[in-house]
Amino acid sequence: KNPIEAISAYDQAIRLDPGNSAAYNNRGGAKGDLGQHKEAIKDFDEAIRLDPSNSVAYGNRGGAKVNIGQHEEAIQDCDLAIRLNPEDSAAYCSRGLAKASMQQYEAAIQDYNEAIRLNPKYSAAYYSRGLAKPLLGRIDEARSDLQTALRLAKEEGNEKLVTAITDALRLIDNPETK
Repeated sequence: KNPIEAISAYDQAIRLDPGNSAAYNNRGGAKGDLGQHKEAIKDFDEAIRLDPSNSVAYGNRGGAKVNIGQHEEAIQDCDLAIRLNPEDSAAYCSRGLAKASMQQYEAAIQDYNEAIRLNPKYSAAYYSRGLAKPLLGRIDEARSDLQTALRLAKEEGNEKLVTAITDALRLIDNPETK
C-alpha cells in the first residue's frame, strides 16, 4: 500500500509494456495518494488515450480534478465513467464531491446515495454524505451517516478517515468549537 513503492512498480510495468492502460491508471492513483494530483491527471490522460473505454481512469481523473478545483471538468469525467460503467460507485462519489464543492448539496447527496446503493460498505460515501447533510440542516441524518462511516472505516483500518470522521462528529455535536 506504499504509494512510492507502487509508483516504482508501475514505472517498471510501463517500461515493459508502454501500452498498458491499467498501469498508467494505477500509477496515477498512487500519485494521487501522494497529493500529486496534476501528475496523476497526466497518467489518467494516458490511460484513457490507450483505452478510451477505461471507465475507472475517467472516474479517477474526475476525482483528481476535484482535488485541484476543476469541478465542472470533474463532473464531465465522472459522467463518462458512469456512462461506461453504471455500477461505478467511486465515480458517483467523486461526482458528488464535485457537486458539493459547487454548493449543489442536494445533487451531491443524490450521487452519494447512488454510490452507497451500489456499495453499501463505502465508508467515504457515507462520510461525504454526512458532511453535506448539515449544510441543509439535516443534522440527525448527518450524525447517522458519520457514525456508519466511522464503523466502516474502523473495519477497513482506514485511520486517516477515522480521524476525519471523528473530527466531523465532534463539530456536529459541539458546533461552537469550530
